[in-house]
Amino acid sequence: FNKTVAFNDAWGANGVVDKYQKVWAYLKPGSQYESCARIEDNTDYPLELIATVENVKSASMCCAACTGFPGCGAWTWGKNYKKEGVGGTCWVKKHSGKSIIDKVKNTDVMSGIPHPKVKKFGVEPAPASTSGKFDGVTQRDVGQELKIGATCPGKFAVAGRDSAVVLANTFNSSTVEVLKGDAVVSHYGARSYWAEWCNEGTWQPQQYVKLQPLGKTLRFTADISGTT
Repeated sequence: FNKTVAFNDAWGANGVVDKYQKVWAYLKPGSQYESCARIEDNTDYPLELIATVENVKSASMCCAACTGFPGCGAWTWGKNYKKEGVGGTCWVKKHSGKSIIDKVKNTDVMSGIPHPKVKKFGVEPAPASTSGKFDGVTQRDVGQELKIGATCPGKFAVAGRDSAVVLANTFNSSTVEVLKGDAVVSHYGARSYWAEWCNEGTWQPQQYVKLQPLGKTLRFTADISGTT
């Protein structure tokens, strides 16, 4: 969060000891920046513990952490930094949502339940991508075909340029693909650059495209679906 977002949308919890925590205590329910279904100050939920996460700087962050744990239906965040092991600790807890929680008054903590439509990954792997590599890719006219190789993986069209851009790969051990002159797939460890021409097996600085970006806009889309 930047400071403008924090001051406009965050509420300070009563009794937050650390002076930096008062602003960052939690975001209003329904905030566009992080959705949490319920947040209750000075309240503990005595439920079965799934995990304890330390160094969590706000109740909203604790709520977000809860959504990453399978089976988490409630959480408690320690706001009293004067008590060792309390301030900044997030207790992730089990709750099916079908039963009423027996709440306990505790001025050292805040508790809540996550938004049912928010699901985060990291604790458990994200689901495998169901999209194909060529989804959304359209065949583009790139003019004369290029001899494809490890150093020269292909050409792709750039709107506003008279000629297509050649993609040159500086590391032959890594893989870069050009799909139908429309998209670039850069695999792990790859590094490539825009070039005016490309000779397989060699590269030199004179090949670089000399962009003139002043007064222009460069737009692109990065598809990270299915990544972990």
